[in-house]
Amino acid sequence: MDLNLSPEMLFLIFLVALFAKIIGTLIGGGGFVTQPFLILLGIPPQIALANDISASAGMNITSMHVFKKHKILFFKKLLWWLPGMILGPLIGVELLKTLPTDLIKWVVSIYCLCACTFLLSQKNKPDVTPIQNIYARRTTSVFASFLVGTYIGFSGAGAAFLTGTALILTHKVNSKEMTAMRHVLHFFPAFSAAVSFYFLGWLNLALGLTLFSACLMAGYIGSHMVIKFKEETVKKLFCTAGIFMSLAVIAQEILNYL
Repeated sequence: MDLNLSPEMLFLIFLVALFAKIIGTLIGGGGFVTQPFLILLGIPPQIALANDISASAGMNITSMHVFKKHKILFFKKLLWWLPGMILGPLIGVELLKTLPTDLIKWVVSIYCLCACTFLLSQKNKPDVTPIQNIYARRTTSVFASFLVGTYIGFSGAGAAFLTGTALILTHKVNSKEMTAMRHVLHFFPAFSAAVSFYFLGWLNLALGLTLFSACLMAGYIGSHMVIKFKEETVKKLFCTAGIFMSLAVIAQEILNYL
């Protein structure tokens, strides 16, 4: 799709995306900045979301490289997440074509608000006890993966909070390990959704490459910040941002109804 974006506008998009995706790599929620910004520039909503979601794979690629180098990735724990992360976005793309976003925004925001508040309340406890029953853990992982995968195909903004809290509550991982694992998981739905968006004709070459370049750089910078920060700092940043952004989305939806 031809958007006639000037070099100056593409450079501005790159700068905004770089800043947003560094924060997104670190604590999530980068899409809450980039997607409204692109729409504000006059880019059609479906095109804005499609290119932002697809480009986020770049952030996951460089992040995975850094986290693997520092040996904080545990691929075996992610096996039960893969089906939903690959197939879920196909459902999400269909939702993006046909349904309003209100219901999904409410569900995701309320879940993230409750989960992040719970995780913050564990500040005097070194670990959150994950689900012990292996079958319940696997079932929860599959369900969560389809929910997250579908949401990433639909919007993806704030999906880090949905994935991150689910990983902590279902597996014995700390906040840094969770951050590394979610970047692995989010690559699959971003790629899967990108294929669907391509066949729908929603990807723009100039916009997509600009966002992808920003995401590659942001993933590298942000993942190094995760490595250097203290564990408790990463946890507090993640949960505080999750609560703030969830409340912001809920407030926005309430104002829309008034």
